[in-house]
Amino acid sequence: MSLFARKVKLTYIILISILAALLFGFGACSGENNNEVAIDTQQDDIYVITDRFFEQQMASIFNNHEDYLGRTIRYEGFIMAWHWPPIERDLYFVVRLSEDCCGGNPPIGLKMQVDDISDFYDGAWVEVTGVFETVDVPELGEAMSLNDVTMRAVPAS
Repeated sequence: MSLFARKVKLTYIILISILAALLFGFGACSGENNNEVAIDTQQDDIYVITDRFFEQQMASIFNNHEDYLGRTIRYEGFIMAWHWPPIERDLYFVVRLSEDCCGGNPPIGLKMQVDDISDFYDGAWVEVTGVFETVDVPELGEAMSLNDVTMRAVPAS
């Protein structure tokens, strides 16, 4: 085989490899968890919100909350306490800061229906699992919430 023919064959193989990587995703080559590619990730009947698609999955919950009622949801974030004066108590959320284009980076997450988080501190990074429901918050109205919550501390990602 001539040198020119070998170079053409090698170029062809490289182009096919690049095309395959683009079609099947680089995650297959890098050993990443390919389940992250699918936004509607299921794990033992639990809707898992992934790091990669956190904002998109939360937006889906906020915009289509009827579709998620009664489902168990799991995700990671940090605990944020917010004092609500009309009921004279704290409301607790597990949130992440958004990657907002305007630099505001507002927190995105769900309220947890819990009375006591004494095992955790405000700002602790946790994995939260709970049943998605709507609840009535005095002087605020209907709010999305995780009930029957379990939390575990995890190292910040």
